[in-house]
Amino acid sequence: MHKSEFVEVVNRLVAAKCSGRAVTVLDGLVYLPNDSVFSLVDEELGVFGFGIASGLSLSPNLVAAVSKMNRQSRMGGCWIAEGARDGTFSVVFGMKFFYGLSHPQAAEAQAQGVYDAAPSLRDWYFSYLEGLSAANFLERETDVTRRSFALVSYLG
Repeated sequence: MHKSEFVEVVNRLVAAKCSGRAVTVLDGLVYLPNDSVFSLVDEELGVFGFGIASGLSLSPNLVAAVSKMNRQSRMGGCWIAEGARDGTFSVVFGMKFFYGLSHPQAAEAQAQGVYDAAPSLRDWYFSYLEGLSAANFLERETDVTRRSFALVSYLG
């Protein structure tokens, strides 16, 4: 797969799922309005992902929770992202497609899966953070542009 083919995957997904409501925030970053799924297209890989939680302090319990999320996951992965203005951490989910290793049809099917399952996946992953004073990523940052900039740094 080439970068242009991944862009076509994103465009078909937007056409099929978003009824033209997708927002291009930056060149290469597309916001899909299904509970804030994002697509990031750069020179070497494409990513579909979303924020799960924010406002977290780094701790052994957080690392253990994210480790368990990844062991239980059947697609994509979760990671701890630093960089919040208040010094806290976020947990994000992403599925990366390296152009030289991915096939367009497989990438499209997996991207549709991420898009369709995002609300359920976010709730399922969030349940692993119980007791860690996590804030729902969507509730903490409601401005789409600011959320987009945060996610581009977290997912990239």
